[in-house]
Amino acid sequence: MITANLTIVRIYQFLGEAFLFYLLLVPFYYFRDLPLPMMSYIIAVVGTTIILVLFTRVTDTYIPFLIYVPVAVMLFVVMGYSLLIAITMAAFFSWRFIRHLQEEGMDHEYRLITLGLFLVLIESLLITDFAMYLMVGLQVSVLIFGHMLSHVVSIKISNSNQKPFTQIGVIAGAFLLITGISYSAYNGLERMWSGTLTLLANIFSYGMLGIVNFLDFLGVDLAAIGQLEERIKESQQSDVTMEKLESPFKDQTKNTAGAENAGETIYWSFLSIIIVVAIIVAIILIRKKVLEKRKDPESDEASMTSKWTTQEKSSLKDKISKFFGRKPENPIRQLFFDFERFAQKKGFGRKNYETIEDWFERLGVKDANVEVYQKVRYGDETTLTDQEVERFKHDLQQLRKSLLAKGKNKEE
Repeated sequence: MITANLTIVRIYQFLGEAFLFYLLLVPFYYFRDLPLPMMSYIIAVVGTTIILVLFTRVTDTYIPFLIYVPVAVMLFVVMGYSLLIAITMAAFFSWRFIRHLQEEGMDHEYRLITLGLFLVLIESLLITDFAMYLMVGLQVSVLIFGHMLSHVVSIKISNSNQKPFTQIGVIAGAFLLITGISYSAYNGLERMWSGTLTLLANIFSYGMLGIVNFLDFLGVDLAAIGQLEERIKESQQSDVTMEKLESPFKDQTKNTAGAENAGETIYWSFLSIIIVVAIIVAIILIRKKVLEKRKDPESDEASMTSKWTTQEKSSLKDKISKFFGRKPENPIRQLFFDFERFAQKKGFGRKNYETIEDWFERLGVKDANVEVYQKVRYGDETTLTDQEVERFKHDLQQLRKSLLAKGKNKEE
């Protein structure tokens, strides 16, 4: 059984969110005609990660973050960021790092990759910049290879017969293929966008001309708008040779007349649509297959969790943060999630740097079987048996009783 290293999990998930945040800043720079930062942002993200990791090794309080935010804002401003962007970056980085310290790994790599590719696809219609493609490439690479590394570094010598690298080549090849297709499809997508705007302009022009002719047929006085018909006709003539929308990187593509290259435009447009749809369908099918493999044999998920868990009312904060992190959906992970919250309230919570095994050892628990939870959390394909589930539930029940007894002794 390969157990992921918790520190590495937190780091690569935080980096994935930071690179996604960069893509959210792209429209701000584009509409203000500002050059996109690249190396300065990478330095800011990597430096933030190193500093916060070192700080959280020293203390479990929020003091490091209170120090980090104002210092980071000043440094970001010195690096050339506006005050608003600097404050937003520092606040976002602190918020996400704290969330990762509070939870054991949010398991949302799929959502981060999907959002990153979607944002790049939309933003590519307006702007194409190496920095933008580099950031999404870094995001996907960090999430994929960080996930692998978190398991590889935890392999023990006794488990040397395991092969964690068997799928690295396939995943790396798929990543390079998707990246190449996304970049090369830019021309076709831009032509499709330009053709759509041209079609809408023609429809509007003919519609307005029809209205004018109809009003003239009814005898309505059109003296006040006598020049409207001429302007519409001129618009129709100019639409025939309408060039593509201007781009900040116009030298990378050639302007194309709609009438002259209509066939080529249609071809590349449909090809781009097919490629994008194929990628989306492939991602959905792969995700569905993985979820089916991880599906618990107990069909009634509610009956399994209701006996031992305490359901809490969702607050506004939980709903807002649900986009980036959420409670576990698997019943076994839900059981353990609730137990961690219970232990935290009783004063026996797990420290940021502790693994599950280290935490149980500190609590004096030596016989607890955490292998079941590890299977679900880190993607073991082995199907859980009823005996494993019942054993795990029984262990958590005994741990709750033990912590309650320790809490009473501490109060006395």
